[in-house]
Amino acid sequence: MKIKHSNKGNFHITVYEVIAGLAAIALILYVSFVCFFLPTDHKETGYYFELKNEWTLSTPDETYEDVELPMRIPARAGDVVVLERILPDRIAGTDCISFREIHQNIKVYINGELREEYNLSNERLKWNNPISRYFYVELTPEDSRAQLRIEGVAPRNGDRTITKVLYGDKVAIFYSYVGSQMVGIVFGIAFLAMGIIGIVAGQVLRFATKGRVKVDSISWAMLIVAIWNMTQSTYREYFFPNLGMAKVVPYFCLLVLPMFLSTYLDWIQQRRYQKIHGIFVLVCFADFLLWTALVIANVASPEDSVWVAFLLLYTEFAIGIYTHIKDLRNHERERYSEVIFGYVAAAIGGVAQIVVYLSAFERMDGLYLGSGFLILTIMVFMNATRMLMHLRVEKEAAETKSRFLASMSHELRTPINAIMGMNEAIKHESTEESIVSYAEDVDKAGKLLLHLVNDILDFTKLDSGNMKLVPEPFDIKRCMMACYSIVETRAKDKQLEVSVNIAEDMPSLLYGDEIRIQQIIINLLSNAIKYTESGKIAVDLSFERKNEREIELEYSVADTGRGIKQEDLATLFTDFYRADEYANHQIEGTGLGLAITKGIVGLMNGTIDVESTYGVGSKFRVQIPMRVMSWDKVGSFDVSTGNIGEDVHYESDERIKLPKLKLLVVDDVELNIKVVRSLLKNTEVSVDCALNGENAIGLCDKNKYDIILLDHMMPGLDGIETLDKIKNTKDSLNKETPIVVMTANAATDVIEDYLAEGFADYISKPFGMGQLKRTIMNNVKTDSANR
Repeated sequence: MKIKHSNKGNFHITVYEVIAGLAAIALILYVSFVCFFLPTDHKETGYYFELKNEWTLSTPDETYEDVELPMRIPARAGDVVVLERILPDRIAGTDCISFREIHQNIKVYINGELREEYNLSNERLKWNNPISRYFYVELTPEDSRAQLRIEGVAPRNGDRTITKVLYGDKVAIFYSYVGSQMVGIVFGIAFLAMGIIGIVAGQVLRFATKGRVKVDSISWAMLIVAIWNMTQSTYREYFFPNLGMAKVVPYFCLLVLPMFLSTYLDWIQQRRYQKIHGIFVLVCFADFLLWTALVIANVASPEDSVWVAFLLLYTEFAIGIYTHIKDLRNHERERYSEVIFGYVAAAIGGVAQIVVYLSAFERMDGLYLGSGFLILTIMVFMNATRMLMHLRVEKEAAETKSRFLASMSHELRTPINAIMGMNEAIKHESTEESIVSYAEDVDKAGKLLLHLVNDILDFTKLDSGNMKLVPEPFDIKRCMMACYSIVETRAKDKQLEVSVNIAEDMPSLLYGDEIRIQQIIINLLSNAIKYTESGKIAVDLSFERKNEREIELEYSVADTGRGIKQEDLATLFTDFYRADEYANHQIEGTGLGLAITKGIVGLMNGTIDVESTYGVGSKFRVQIPMRVMSWDKVGSFDVSTGNIGEDVHYESDERIKLPKLKLLVVDDVELNIKVVRSLLKNTEVSVDCALNGENAIGLCDKNKYDIILLDHMMPGLDGIETLDKIKNTKDSLNKETPIVVMTANAATDVIEDYLAEGFADYISKPFGMGQLKRTIMNNVKTDSANR
């Protein structure tokens, strides 16, 4: 449980990160060099060359022209454009001619014989243009010097693109196509890998940071862009055998892409523009459903959706830039400026992609839009890295604050323990009425001081996120009775009538953090007593059954006190805030009670609300989801006869005698040892004392004790280290002796840690005579206490 901190570890992490980054960059450079600059190890599988010249072009107006390929010519819809030339001589059996068809119905004739054909009418879905693809027309030796005729017909007006025609070995031609598109293929695979890695990394980050860092929406966007790139690029037919169905994918990728961008931007902007993003996502989703229905029904071509998709994409870019400018004016720029830079890069890449789409001569890939989104993804991860560094700093600050709180709790409670302990000894030993009266006043002031210290420490834990819940089964009736017994005296002093009602069918055994449940109940009940001068306070505990294992526990406190003004209700749960300060300035407290209560209720996933009429009274209501351990009913409940239900009943604290009991108390503050001695003065307990862990170990080597009270925070060996040496020394006389930790840090999660370390029990400073004696009785053997 001791926390060791070193800046050296952080330096090592930074060095390792840099080394890993350099190794990754070196690997990428090596792979790029091997792929693009080194000669191949394999011999060419065949030959090919380009049939560039000796082509004759004929058009529907019966004009003939000698041309070179590739080329572009204007033509009307339905016009048949014909290219003819003589094939080479000495054609081998593995030879073929190949070219890329771009948005045309194609027929290929050899000596008047139809050898290959593609027609848009054969497609399953409606398309405005024929689907571009590579043609391979196999030849035979008999085709040497034969007449080659290629006919192209386009369904729309516009320029016809006629690509280069290759002749030679089919395998060699295929590899030439692959080689010419290698950059696009490598980038396409890189986009795909980036998307997949980003999604995995995003889920890891989301889990590791409990949702405080998210990149998965942008990673999904990157994956969608990668899929869009692979299904619309010229190399798509290497991966997808059914081009007609594969071509649908890029259009629908563009339709869903803006939704992921908007989802991420909504998160990074901390929901400040949630309404705008919500409406935009709904519009995108409705558009996606509409085009899906139109395409399936063959009413529209997927191609018609591209301009709508780009319009939505650039609307999202505009929303991002607009909201960022708005945030700049509100000084929110430090959170996501890198992301907007990525937005701009993606927008520029999209513009370049549209230009390529409109002017592509032969080669078509998504390099520009993909590169833009790659930059966006990198910017998002840079932003996430900055957020992680910020979280690391926050975590270190929280750990520092936790150590400070533990130390401060110890330093504050230790003198309070001495004051209240010695004061209790005075109350029990003095026979003078005035001295006893003074001691009671000191006791009240000490309890108030302790309450203030507890409030400040609890608030700081909530504020730093260090408060933890420790759920366990507990009896709700006993819990309620314990809370009432704490505030009962104060209510009677003010002559207030307090009624407590618990639903008779309430399940008796629940599962939750009983300490924090009690804190909620006591805070609200104490608040009601403080602000009620006369009248009554009604406490009601009921529930709503959710299922066989869970209920919604409802706790309410209604008073006839001063009430709260309407304008004060909105800020009632604010830190250090007290409603109607002028009227309530004489009432004790820090103004933290309700803020702490709300924080604890929030930790339990519950709600708290208030209804109040100024001058009439207030009603606070808390609802908390709770697991049920037993459906046995609590039955009737009456605070006037209620019993906390202790399993062990003790004599009056003053009458408890523990003859011949041998006790060791270890504390570095001598006054605390004196308090223990004075509280046990009349019990006949034999008390040894040690001011540090080393002295305690020396005494344990010589003496067998019935119980040891051991302080945790001491110079030199602390309580945990001392416990370990006492228990684990080979010939120790006190291996089986119960050791109780005296702690000023009584948080439930810390107590669990103490018990896990091997302590038999704990006693929280400051403690009184009754608490000290009961702790001893609970942990010593019966014969030891009575011998």
